[in-house]
Amino acid sequence: RISTTLISEIESLHKNNRDLQPDKATDTGIGFGMVVRMKSYTVAQLVKADNSYLYKGGAVTVPAQRTFASYNGYILFNAFVCGYTREYYKTDFVARPYITYTDVNGLTHTYYFTATGTGSQGGGVYTSLYAEAEKMVASDNVGPVIKKWLEDNILN
Repeated sequence: RISTTLISEIESLHKNNRDLQPDKATDTGIGFGMVVRMKSYTVAQLVKADNSYLYKGGAVTVPAQRTFASYNGYILFNAFVCGYTREYYKTDFVARPYITYTDVNGLTHTYYFTATGTGSQGGGVYTSLYAEAEKMVASDNVGPVIKKWLEDNILN
């Protein structure tokens, strides 16, 4: 999530920051989103300035092109890791939110959110598809059809 107050303040710093939300999935310039990588990669690979790493080389930048809610002064967004095979279902992926903006002097900066505590590594938060499926199956908020699908396709 990102604060709408923060977005307003950053947009007021420089004309380049107007409409801070990314327009398309490849828009890794001015805007915000997540950097995602397998937990087994090093922290240095996650925070390279050019964000050019791909799946086998380290991190992937996922701009927040599509937000799914505005709630309590925050814009909520997700990053999805798709297309990997069953052998990676138990692999932890780290997601680290970022924001890139232009300051009043015309200089561009990228800042990365730093998480701490259980479930964090290298500034990001991590989980696996398998762990999330387990949580959903154990939840009272998930219906039986979805639970069965998760059990048949992810957990078993």
